[in-house]
Parts: sequence; C-alpha cells; structure tokens
Amino acid sequence: MDQLNTKFIVRKPTKSDDEDSFPPPPPVGTPPEFTSMDGRRYNSKGNASYVLPNDNIEYARLNSQHYQANKLSAH
Repeated sequence: MDQLNTKFIVRKPTKSDDEDSFPPPPPVGTPPEFTSMDGRRYNSKGNASYVLPNDNIEYARLNSQHYQANKLSAH
C-alpha cells in the first residue's frame, strides 16, 4: 500500500507544444520609422495606409481577434 501506482505520465513540454501558442511579440522599442504618442507606437510617415497603433498591445489584440474568428468559423 505504500507504493503509489498511476496511469498518468507527466510529459515535459516539447517544441510542438510551443508552436500552438501565440508567436512572440515584436521587439520593444521605437525604431526611427515610428513615432510614439500617448504611450502607443504609430507609423511616422504621414501617408501611411495603416492608421492603427503598431505596438505590442495592438499585436496582442490582432492575434486574439484572429484566433477568436478562427474558433467561430470552425463551428
């Protein structure tokens, strides 16, 4: 009775487990082609076609939106 037998095997995460997670965010910092306004990063070119922020917060929002849309379309 002192010995514990279990059917479950704990496995260590592998590279394939990491591939299912979100991709890493872009590097932090403001390169010269971007400008920072109210703590958010934007394209510094006045005629840029993408007017939304271009920073880690926006990156995470877009990824979340992408995965939610894929989940909804799968059902």
